[in-house]
Amino acid sequence: MFHVSAARAAAGATLLDQLMPGWAGHIDTGELDIQYDQSCVLGQLVGSYNGAPADLKKAPISNGFFSEAQAKGIDGTPVDDEYAELTAAWKPEIEKRRTPVAA
Repeated sequence: MFHVSAARAAAGATLLDQLMPGWAGHIDTGELDIQYDQSCVLGQLVGSYNGAPADLKKAPISNGFFSEAQAKGIDGTPVDDEYAELTAAWKPEIEKRRTPVAA
């Protein structure tokens, strides 16, 4: 199995913080599924993963936008499992950015 960590989602969230401040407020975590073009983070923000600008898709694996297993041409369960883990890793990153910081 490929290594999926919260660090990948955190890296992608940090990139989005820089390029699209307030992005987390536009994500429906109930619909979030990193595996699918329109329900992934970039899909929800700009309409589709494939249609996202290049600066949002840079280093898609290390930023948690894309599956390492899929990039290596592996089919089936490893890809599905990795996307499920990535989806789960993104949710706390999104919620953390929605929670107001106490003064």
